[in-house]
Amino acid sequence: MAAKLAIAWEAKAAGLELLEGPVFLSCDFVFSGSRSHRAGHHDKRPDLDSLLALVLDALTGIAYLDDAQVSTLVGRKGYSQTEPYTRIMVRADDMSWAVKAPPRRAMR
Repeated sequence: MAAKLAIAWEAKAAGLELLEGPVFLSCDFVFSGSRSHRAGHHDKRPDLDSLLALVLDALTGIAYLDDAQVSTLVGRKGYSQTEPYTRIMVRADDMSWAVKAPPRRAMR
């Protein structure tokens, strides 16, 4: 619960405006690591889907009215040799990827 409140507080402090329509949401979760951690890979708990769910819930009513508006969701987690951080990017989604022609099937 504390993490959810912290995310909501930071979003409000950053002046996020409530978006209407499709939303693009990208989250990077970087944990502090030691030399024993493989370069950047984070395959331990917490699960990425749980981290994303936390952010989706925390930003409801702040960045968007309903998390159902999120049409593009990008999530990554990893280790860093520096300080841990979380980076969240929220913007209106222009849905340009959806209007392009589907890729052609490979010729055999």
